[in-house]
Amino acid sequence: MGVDPDTVDSDLVIPKPVGCPECNYRGYSGRIALFELIVMNDELRDMSYHEVPTTEIRKIARKHGMRTLREDGWLKLSMGTTTLEEVRRVTAEEEYTKF
Repeated sequence: MGVDPDTVDSDLVIPKPVGCPECNYRGYSGRIALFELIVMNDELRDMSYHEVPTTEIRKIARKHGMRTLREDGWLKLSMGTTTLEEVRRVTAEEEYTKF
């Protein structure tokens, strides 16, 4: 999933959905959003102004702390608010998560 295994706690418990009548036997109810946010700074603004390819902008944004959708999903998975299957279902496997 694009996560460095060395950063994962060895005691991490990955939740499995358990159904009940309240959640219509899906194991979860409601919605949790995954976010990918780039906080603009002068370097990124300049790159955008000069129409630098998005892959390059993304590399720099990642160096400044941007978290991908899948990484946000992994964080929410580790907090127990979603499941691995759901994170995989709604996020794309990124080829460029490690820079």
